[in-house]
Amino acid sequence: MACSIMERVLDITYTISKYLQMKNIDIVTATTSIETTATKLQNLRIEVEFQEIYDTAIKIAEQVGVSPIIPKTVGTKKHRENYAVNNSDYCSYYRVSIVYPYIDD
Repeated sequence: MACSIMERVLDITYTISKYLQMKNIDIVTATTSIETTATKLQNLRIEVEFQEIYDTAIKIAEQVGVSPIIPKTVGTKKHRENYAVNNSDYCSYYRVSIVYPYIDD
């Protein structure tokens, strides 16, 4: 799942990254491009956008014989967060536990 998210994020940021490394750039165009990129990244939080990423990750996982799981929720946490999602809704769990922190940071 994390690889699918990274692939989409890097795909979105690649163009602006290359543009900002140019020697002669227009500040107005750069600002507009940055805002557009930020909007595209925020759109990954939308369920429809995330569903595409999730479906791709599930197909890849099936090809290698891996099925999605939700880690057990524990009373005290030391190394990871407990996310409040429906235990059978893998898509919501991965969106909340992987996508949101990745985009927000």
